[in-house]
Amino acid sequence: IIIISCLYNIGFFFKQKTAYEISSNAQAGESKETLKDGTVVIRTTDAKGKVTETKYQTKAGIYRLSKDNSLCYLAKNNAFLKNKTSVTIKDTEKINGKTLKITAVEKGTFKGLGKLKKVMIGKNVTTIGDDAFSGCKNLKKIVIKSTQLKKVGKNAIKGIAKGAQITCPKAKKKAYKKLFTAKAGFVKKTMKLK
Repeated sequence: IIIISCLYNIGFFFKQKTAYEISSNAQAGESKETLKDGTVVIRTTDAKGKVTETKYQTKAGIYRLSKDNSLCYLAKNNAFLKNKTSVTIKDTEKINGKTLKITAVEKGTFKGLGKLKKVMIGKNVTTIGDDAFSGCKNLKKIVIKSTQLKKVGKNAIKGIAKGAQITCPKAKKKAYKKLFTAKAGFVKKTMKLK
């Protein structure tokens, strides 16, 4: 009887521990909050409830908050952009009274958007990810306002329209020619950087 009682208590202890672990793990996941300005804040948390990622959904798109408090325009926007012929990546977004710079375009953000013809890239963008505009067969015009662009990813403009024109600030034309190379998908014979 004593042995059975002990085994029962040990079993109960392990059941309690398992229940606690499940309860702790339940904290992991995603939570949403709508701010007064209409912005939806999406927070991802780990098992301990610590926020590991913060995203913002505004009228202009979905962004990820970076460690330096700048924003990255996300590939999740692709589904909402499929019927767009023209898109502008803004300079900044005002969220909850704070103005945040948009500094990056995520990998594959506009990939395969066949109806897209024109894109304007804001003045604070420093990075255009791999395959960002890959397969946008009708994309004929990319206007870059940024003077801070440092990286254009692999195949970023591969397969865009023949005769496509990329317009950038005059003072940056020489530097940007080093970014828009064959590796990025730039075709010297048919595309122009001006």
